[in-house]
Order: sequence, then C-alpha cells, then structure tokens
Amino acid sequence: MKNTRLNALAVIGCCTVLTACAGKTVDTTPAHPTAVVEAKFSVNGRFVPDFSGVQTVYTRSDMRSLKQKTEFDSFVMRWLNSDVQDIFRLDKNLVWQVDFDNETYQECSLTGCISGLDAWNEKMQSSEEDDTEDYESYDELDCKVELVRNDTEVKATGKTRVISGMEAKEYTLDWITEFQDTAKRKDKSTVSFVFWTTDPDESKESVWRTHREFTEGYLKATEANDPMIRLLGKEGVRALSAFTGDIKRTDAEEFNDFTRSLAKIEGYPLSIKVEWYSETNACQEARAPKSTTVSGGSIEDQAMDVVGGFFSKQAEKLVTGDKTDPNVRYIYEVTSAAEKPIRDSQFAVPADFTLQNRQ
Repeated sequence: MKNTRLNALAVIGCCTVLTACAGKTVDTTPAHPTAVVEAKFSVNGRFVPDFSGVQTVYTRSDMRSLKQKTEFDSFVMRWLNSDVQDIFRLDKNLVWQVDFDNETYQECSLTGCISGLDAWNEKMQSSEEDDTEDYESYDELDCKVELVRNDTEVKATGKTRVISGMEAKEYTLDWITEFQDTAKRKDKSTVSFVFWTTDPDESKESVWRTHREFTEGYLKATEANDPMIRLLGKEGVRALSAFTGDIKRTDAEEFNDFTRSLAKIEGYPLSIKVEWYSETNACQEARAPKSTTVSGGSIEDQAMDVVGGFFSKQAEKLVTGDKTDPNVRYIYEVTSAAEKPIRDSQFAVPADFTLQNRQ
C-alpha cells in the first residue's frame, strides 16, 4: 500500500513537472558573441526625488539593448518606478522602447522616442495645480541677462583605482557659467564631473571595441556626434539635461568649448559622477513669489511638491543657493564587463507585447 501511494505521488509529480515545462516558452533564437556591461546608477539632489537603479547593456556592432530597472526612494514617488528596455537597431533604423510593467512598447526612429525622463520633466513643469510657482527660465521671467563667464577646465589627476577588476584613471572637469542681469547681479552655475576611465587590456578589448563600433554607427546614423553621449551615455545626458535649466543658454560656439573639453578625456568610462551647483542672485524682482504657500517639511510633502510643480520656486532657497548640497547629483558605475554568447531575442520585442505608440 505504501509503495502504491509513493508511485502515485511520483506520477503526480512527474505530470506537474511536465505541465510546467510545457507551459514555459523555450528560447531557441541563435546566440552570438555580445558585449555585456552591467552597471548601477543613482540620481539625487535638492531639485529631484532620490532614485536609483541597475542597468544591463547588450551590444553588437549594429544593435544595442539597454535594460534598466529604476526605483524611487519615496513611497509617494513609486508610481514612477520602471522596468524598461530600449532596443536600438541600426540595421532597421529604429528603436523600440519596451515597458515590462505594462507589457507594451513604442516604435520610433533612431533619433528616439520621448524619453521617460523627458516626459517626466515635461509633466512636472506643465502642472498647473500646485500652489507654488513652477521653475521659470530667463525668457519666461522677462529678465535680460548676458553670459559673462563660460569656463571649462579638464584635468588628469594622476589618481588610479580598480573598478570591477579593471584599472581606472581619474579625470575631473568643471564647467562654470555666470549670467548677469542689468543690475550686475549674477547667477552662477557649476557642473562638476569626475570620470574614472580605463584603457582595456586584451581580455576586455573586444567589449569596448564593440561598444565603439555601435556608438560610432549610432552617432553617424543620427548625426549626433556628441562627446557627452560618448562619455555619459544617453541616460546620463538625459539625467543632466533634464535638470540644468538656463545653464544651456550658451550659444553653439560656447557650448562647443565644453564639448571639446569632454573630448580630451581618454579611455572608456567605468565610473561617472556629475554634480550641478548653483548660486542665484539675478532677476530677484522677477522671481518674487506670487504665493507664500510652502509645503510641509516631510519627505512625502516635498515629493508632492515635485509632483505638482517640478522646479517649484522656493525663493529663500534659490536666492542664496547652496554650495554644499547639489541641485542634482548623478552617479554611474560599471559593475561588470565581458563578452558572452547572447540570444537574438534580447534585441527584439517580446511577441505578446502590445504596440502602444509608433512615432
């Protein structure tokens, strides 16, 4: 009787395993050598809610798949958590943006869809329901300013460290701009970069060579030969550009001075830190708040301010600036880099996902 019972349980167990296996889709797409880079990142500061994430980038010479999970620290902001994948296909001249939470995707040209950060920034700035005022540019303030300082300085510090088993050397870059109003009062912005870059040894050369081939092909296809993209990656550029406001009021030639300084940094970036500081003294009459309503002091209240009015104008903070606490801090660090056989499915949209938008 005991053996019969055991045999019955064994049959049930086998059936269960077979049923589970039958319901699981087996990936039979071919596997090919692929550069695989894993990294972690974080964004925080006075002007943004804190968030962090992990990223895995699969790259071949004509395609790249960037998988990224992002989590916000504040409970109030967790509606912005994401599990996404950007698939760049040079061979098809398009990019797919895949949302695993909703099982949907967008299809756009290689120049890209509206990014999550861009859309988020637009949403924050376009809100009209908050009691505090939104961030306003000089044009919106109707305040006349002129650029009186635009300096960049890049240094190879000589410092070295090992990051994920790779020898890295340090570069620093400071970009300082000052805008002066008609009363000679100045706004000062400082963007400080710290790069740790590597000259890959033979074991890692294929990884960076593949990355270089794809990046050059991408920049050629999009006519976006931008050293900021080369060093920071698209997400790093978005994280910076989404929050820097009037620091971009430099004209093309002046901005090129900054990008030429970036181009002096040699090697492949394994670690990046970007911090933006500001001191705001110009245009104070135009910046005077229309409402004295301010939020409560809790993290949740401050997060709700961000939701209701990104870059909301809290005049007391903006007048004095803060030399120790950055407006925005972006940190990125590679945790592993290797060449591995990866299946073609990593560069395609899951078959059962729904097309949500085609741009």
